Amino acid sequence: MREPTQNEIENKPAWAKYYYAAEGRAPIFYAAPGVGTAPIPRKEFDINEYDFKCKIEITSIGHVMFKNIYGFSFTFNKQDTIALAKHFKLTADDLI
Repeated sequence: MREPTQNEIENKPAWAKYYYAAEGRAPIFYAAPGVGTAPIPRKEFDINEYDFKCKIEITSIGHVMFKNIYGFSFTFNKQDTIALAKHFKLTADDLI
């Protein structure tokens, strides 16, 4: 069995959690594990590869504030920040 390419992973159906891909063939995606299937590999997230073009600050009340180069800013409170991290499946290791 081969691993799917990044392009195949990005174009998989939204419900797909597992796959089977024989050499020389397109992968078959599954919603549940089955005989010979494997979990779809997750692309490694490297926050250092992104240029955010903004300044990030932690405010005194625990909000995360983003300021762009034009002086505009917006903030996320702690619950919003946690929700975003959960949505993108980030861990503390991803952010260090």
